[in-house]
Amino acid sequence: MNRAFLIVLVPATLAAAAYLGATAYLGAGLSVAPFLGAGGGFVAAVVIVHLWRRRKARPRIG
Repeated sequence: MNRAFLIVLVPATLAAAAYLGATAYLGAGLSVAPFLGAGGGFVAAVVIVHLWRRRKARPRIG
């Protein structure tokens, strides 16, 4: 995994966890479903980009 990817992913995960923790502490009821949906969309985007950028098979010459 690329380090630049981790530089973005780790703080975003910590911020989301802090947000959910703070709202739970304050007693606000939040649904986790939108966060799971966003996470699933993010995973789908990463998979699509990985498959798109993968080295394509080249025909052999000779």
